[in-house]
Amino acid sequence: MLAIFRHNIFNILFFNVIWFACVVGGLDWIWVTTLVLLAYTVTNFSSPRQLLSHIAIPAAIGISIDALLIHFNVFIFPASATWMPLWLIVLWIGFATTLTKSLSFFGKRAVLAIAGGLCGFPFSYLMGHRLGAVEFGYDPIIVALLLAAIWAVMLPAMFWVVSRESTVHA
Repeated sequence: MLAIFRHNIFNILFFNVIWFACVVGGLDWIWVTTLVLLAYTVTNFSSPRQLLSHIAIPAAIGISIDALLIHFNVFIFPASATWMPLWLIVLWIGFATTLTKSLSFFGKRAVLAIAGGLCGFPFSYLMGHRLGAVEFGYDPIIVALLLAAIWAVMLPAMFWVVSRESTVHA
């Protein structure tokens, strides 16, 4: 039964459910998303080393980039969010699970990773904006262009970190 949780199709479905629950449900659904995420990571990443290299490091990269964007008022969250909404941290952890699973094909070709960063991240944030999860401090077109530039570099970098960590600890 647990083997189904390891398939790439399940991973992308899992991440989309986490994305929706985090973006739409926010803190109201945080306990559900956190429990689901915990169960998923325990069944898919067997060692603390895997959790560090495949989940914690890529999630920390994404959280750090978003923290900078919050600091520079590119992203604006409600006053109740002291630094960054907890749901956004959970979302980054969920995203990190896709790097070695459903999105791993991007990591094998830098051009695909660059294209994914150019298109995927701006679209995801623009959808979050449309759903009311985040406000932008600048025009949405400017934010989308900024995100495209950042993630055209950062997505291939995340794949590089994951692959490097995997070979170093193999």
